[in-house]
Amino acid sequence: MMKNILPLIILLFSLNAYAQVSGEGLVINEFMASNDSTAMDPAGDYDDWIELFNTTEDSIYLSGFFISDKEDNPSKFEIPDSLNVTIAPLGYLIIWADEDGDKMQDGIHANFKLSGGGEAVVLSNRDTIVLDQVVYGEQTTDLSFARSPNGTGDFVIGEPTFNAPNDMTSPSDEIIIDNSKLIVFPNPNQGQFEVRLNDTHTKSNYIRIYNVLGKLISKQDNLSNQFRVNLTSERKGIYVLVINDRYTRKVVVND
Repeated sequence: MMKNILPLIILLFSLNAYAQVSGEGLVINEFMASNDSTAMDPAGDYDDWIELFNTTEDSIYLSGFFISDKEDNPSKFEIPDSLNVTIAPLGYLIIWADEDGDKMQDGIHANFKLSGGGEAVVLSNRDTIVLDQVVYGEQTTDLSFARSPNGTGDFVIGEPTFNAPNDMTSPSDEIIIDNSKLIVFPNPNQGQFEVRLNDTHTKSNYIRIYNVLGKLISKQDNLSNQFRVNLTSERKGIYVLVINDRYTRKVVVND
């Protein structure tokens, strides 16, 4: 019996060691390409950031791994060996995309910034094998692009969950800042719905609508505090409304 179990134990340890070296199970979990007031880096700056998540139950040593904002240049920034970076099991790690990679600062600082107008985030291991990547569209200031469910799902725009699990799968199916001021009805709907903003401080409003991939599909400006939205030309699914870069709401479009 022991002779049969021993090879299995050796195999399990070998697989764990491979995962620790190869980075298998490491994902891009969330990022923000336009950080104005959400999270400060150790130097006190509001910079772009990328959150990695270790979906495994083993630590992963990240020195020598690569992060990039270019699909055709996945090795643009290498995490230095000198930082001796390890991401814990089911742990999170923040990389600041602030072009400060050559400066002496605490934390990990890449040599690029993210474009709020859309580009890519690419994660590769030491052998430049791409572990994960996401191509995104235009982003909204202080809203992040994150996997929902946490670590495994598609990327959706919403309130940031910096260095923590993404909680955009709450039973309410809503991600909002102030429930008392934003009303969307009906929701779910068949592509047509009313939006009412109970904010006496705003008379002219603007809205941006994104699909679950973060692509901007519609935008309107100079709106009153009550207006109608028509998404009948779009596919059924979940969309995110962003009003005045302040109020957000998920909307479900059915047949």
